[in-house]
Amino acid sequence: MKKLLIFGDGSIIHTKKWIDVFKGYYKLYLISFSKAEFTGVECHYLDVGTISTSGNNYKYLLQILKVRKLIMRIKPDIINAHFLTSYGFIIALLNLRMPVLLTLHGSDVLITPQKSLMYRLAAKYTLSKLDYYFSAATHISVILEKKYHVKSTKITTIQYGVDVKKITQMQSDIKDIGFISTRNFVQNSNISIIIKAFAQYVKKNPENKLYILGSGVQEKELHDLVESLEVKENIIFTGKLQHDELLKFLVRAKNYLSMTTSDGSSLSLLEAMAAKVIPIVSDIRANREVLQDAAYYSEISVENLFITMNKSCYVKEIIERNFNYVAQYADFEKNKNIIRDTFSKYVINN
Repeated sequence: MKKLLIFGDGSIIHTKKWIDVFKGYYKLYLISFSKAEFTGVECHYLDVGTISTSGNNYKYLLQILKVRKLIMRIKPDIINAHFLTSYGFIIALLNLRMPVLLTLHGSDVLITPQKSLMYRLAAKYTLSKLDYYFSAATHISVILEKKYHVKSTKITTIQYGVDVKKITQMQSDIKDIGFISTRNFVQNSNISIIIKAFAQYVKKNPENKLYILGSGVQEKELHDLVESLEVKENIIFTGKLQHDELLKFLVRAKNYLSMTTSDGSSLSLLEAMAAKVIPIVSDIRANREVLQDAAYYSEISVENLFITMNKSCYVKEIIERNFNYVAQYADFEKNKNIIRDTFSKYVINN
């Protein structure tokens, strides 16, 4: 069996799902700067101390010789690296002889390179060195082609997708959660805007509740905000959940709230669409690309979101259109075969 090395953050759901894509097709290895264990995967953890979601993890670079040593010992036939200016940049610096296919997730292209000249140079270098790129959304692929001059023949625009079958099996007619948010507690998610808008909404709709699922660096700040607005009875924090537990809440919801400033092809949104939840989302290109007119859009402000929430209705046509979109374009069972086929071509030709 051929060897595939995943070089990425083992603590996040994206890495787990890409591992799931390849289970049974390759002998799998993982090198990660976060602790992680997966059944059937030989995992290697390199300790770099605390990792910041906002970047500036220069300590990654201090591990480059250890990464090379591990790769030379594993001798993979092919490598799948994740994120442009962190793991991707390191693997590009190593200038390896085996094929490296890089997965881009959104913020690593849309946000991180704008932070400094050094990030922009790292992005440009990485995208000039590796063999192939998986882009999470069309607008990201456009940036790769126009800004970084990556040939379209070296890009597949695909999100690995969601488990449509599992979500459908969980579905019921009970929709007893008025509003739900499943985004991480980070600045890009603008969850404070969601909380403030809901605090206004609930004044006239005191029976309604907002469930906020997840965790993140802003957790204390958001809890304190709910306390200060005196809406603790109407806003429920569940904490970080196992994925199946998250889905159990999601299928009960009527409205999905997301006010992200920037996004790729959002898995949280795709799951909400598959769970037959009405999207109330920020009016950004990433959301328009997926939803077109099948959503309620809001500017990223408390007042606009409050107005939009009041307009929202549970419309059958929106539900059906969005479910069909996910079933056609974002079903994990379908998309994993497309990804596998691309990797197979590089393994055969190597």
